Amino acid sequence: MANFVHRREGSSRWLIPALVLFLLLTGAAVLWTLIENASHTSLIRVEAEKELLVSDLSAAVQVESEHAGVFAGDMASRMSETGMSQMEAPESGSGGLLADNPGLLAAIASFGEAAGSLRFLMSEGEHQVLDDVVAAHHDYLVSLAALDTLFLNGQETMSFYHGDTQTVEATMRARVQELRLASNSQLQSAIDEAGSTETQFRTALPLLLLVGMLAAGFLVRAQSTRRRIVALEHLVEAKAEFIAAVSHELRTPLTAVVGFADLLRDPNADLSASDRTELMAGIAEQSDEVTAIVEDLLVAARTDIGELAVVVVPIDLRAQTAQVLETLDQGGSIAVVGTAPKGIGDPVRVRQVLRNLITNAKRYGGDQIRVEIDSRGDTHASITIKDNGDPIPVEDRERIFQPYERAHNQPGKTGSIGLGLAVSQRLARLMGGDLTYHHESGHSNFEFSLPLADAVAPESEPLVVAANR
Repeated sequence: MANFVHRREGSSRWLIPALVLFLLLTGAAVLWTLIENASHTSLIRVEAEKELLVSDLSAAVQVESEHAGVFAGDMASRMSETGMSQMEAPESGSGGLLADNPGLLAAIASFGEAAGSLRFLMSEGEHQVLDDVVAAHHDYLVSLAALDTLFLNGQETMSFYHGDTQTVEATMRARVQELRLASNSQLQSAIDEAGSTETQFRTALPLLLLVGMLAAGFLVRAQSTRRRIVALEHLVEAKAEFIAAVSHELRTPLTAVVGFADLLRDPNADLSASDRTELMAGIAEQSDEVTAIVEDLLVAARTDIGELAVVVVPIDLRAQTAQVLETLDQGGSIAVVGTAPKGIGDPVRVRQVLRNLITNAKRYGGDQIRVEIDSRGDTHASITIKDNGDPIPVEDRERIFQPYERAHNQPGKTGSIGLGLAVSQRLARLMGGDLTYHHESGHSNFEFSLPLADAVAPESEPLVVAANR
């Protein structure tokens, strides 16, 4: 049985760490998914900002192109009106394309700001595309400056505009379009990745939570199983101690009985009549001890399965106490004091309880033992066994009434079975009374109470009370 317990406990030890590790991995997976989702959300926000800046670049280029086109159109109208292929130099103070065009200058400034902000948001791998756009824009501005110089010098501008300037402008627009397409692609990719991660999260999270709940359930079950195993292990240990105690308790009187019987039947033994009487008295005494032990075992077993019954009748508590003391206290050192009220109980079981309590006091108590008989109010009588021994610790005063528990474990003294107090309390309660312990004025007190005969309505027949399982 012990090996089975250890195997079960050993097999459950790895389960708890495994479940804890699984829960940690599950939590890590959920956390990683949340971090990935937050990362993708942040990436989408960055790509959206980049898309807006690319739109600002495109809008600035469009404004610049429109202003340059309007300027070139005005020059073409003036040349058509004069019918000249070459204009005269403008009068002093006349503005050119760049000198007196705030809308164009604002567009150029907007382009520069957008390009600077865009470079800050881009990775190093994306800078080349932006550098191409900025270079094309620079070439375009150089072309516009050359167009402005031609105008200020009164030279023909149309052929230059339709040649070099428009070529540079086309290149710039192509570079901006490439940047725009790249930005759109990156934004769409970020959106797709975020959507994929969210789908995975929505699919995996319920599954992870379900698995986590199952794992937690298994963990709770494992803990409960471990507690049961520990309780079973304690029961196995208690069983081993119980068997050892029973063996010792029975062997001691049985050894005496066998020894005395061998002497009595030995034809060569020179025994006087008084010796034989003493040996027979010893056999009877030790037989009574064995009977008492067996009776406690039977009561415990019958109580556990609900088959114990007591017959309660009016009894003289003092007479019952005297009968027990006559057997246990040959030296007459235990005094009985107090009134002698009649109680209600089973005489055999009352003597069994008294025998257990007095034996317990003689074995573990002090050298001064006495029995006090009194009434407790108008409903119960009490028999208190008092001794001047060491008190039972407060934390153990309930435990000692549990089966196979001992009130004392003193070195040099034989351990008892640990059933006497448990059996006695069960019998007391079955008869309508109780058995309690308290320490007062330097004395340990085991108080055995029973209903008063006067407090119970008389019955024509004895009342049989059975224990509930």
